[in-house]
Amino acid sequence: MPLSTAFPALTVQLVAAFEAAELAGELSLNNTVVRFALSSAMAVAIKNYYTQALVTTKGYVDPSQPDLLGGRTSIKRNCQGTGILVEAGGVSNLRKSIDTALEAAETAGQEDDNSDQVIADLAEAMAKAVHKYFTSVKVVTTVIIPSGGNSVGSPAATAKPIANITSPGAATGSGKVKFPMTVPTVANPILYAGCRAAYEAAREAGTQGAGVPATVAILAAGLSAAFHAYTKFAVVETSVTVPGGQVVVGYQMLVPGGPPAPLPPTVTGPWKGDAEGKLS
Repeated sequence: MPLSTAFPALTVQLVAAFEAAELAGELSLNNTVVRFALSSAMAVAIKNYYTQALVTTKGYVDPSQPDLLGGRTSIKRNCQGTGILVEAGGVSNLRKSIDTALEAAETAGQEDDNSDQVIADLAEAMAKAVHKYFTSVKVVTTVIIPSGGNSVGSPAATAKPIANITSPGAATGSGKVKFPMTVPTVANPILYAGCRAAYEAAREAGTQGAGVPATVAILAAGLSAAFHAYTKFAVVETSVTVPGGQVVVGYQMLVPGGPPAPLPPTVTGPWKGDAEGKLS
């Protein structure tokens, strides 16, 4: 489903994560257990949301794709793909990163009453963790290659060495998600700002006397909005694997003493291409 459709559930699941952590605290469980419960639930919520994304790509199949009569395609050919994001084990690292961020914030809060710095550090760590997870998934697409274009140069086509590609073809894409203008060692400023705003809004709500449920709802809504807004900057890059099989028709051969004769239809062979796209 589109991320816009998955977005409300992200907020609900983050609220549930914070409520579960609050309950664990009320049961007098130690801080390590509380953090584990919270980081686990947050990581699963983020994974459940992000892996619902729809992927669309546009790209090209490179020229010189061979056909089985020895000709080769003469131009780049457009291709379009649709696909999904596949979890590749990054959710475990996401949980650990969130746990580490929460522990650091807890320790800093006990040692220093500068809540601005605690929030800034927590927001930075959260932004780095989410960015790393968002770029850890694998992109898998199904690609359609339209008919059209020529295959040229078959040695057997002595009368007419140019043939037409008359059927659509299918291919697969595999790749990754990138976020332009992001330095790996620095929190993305857009995602960082969103996370920090969420924590600051929750702090303000608590300062103004809001109860725990209201504060939790504000924090969950702010974080989910930050994560969702960040996905709009995602860029998908994939390689395209073309198994071949598009029908090639139109080659002709010379026949001594007679008119040129058509060669039997042939098909294109395996090749490659590239594509770029986005998430929705």
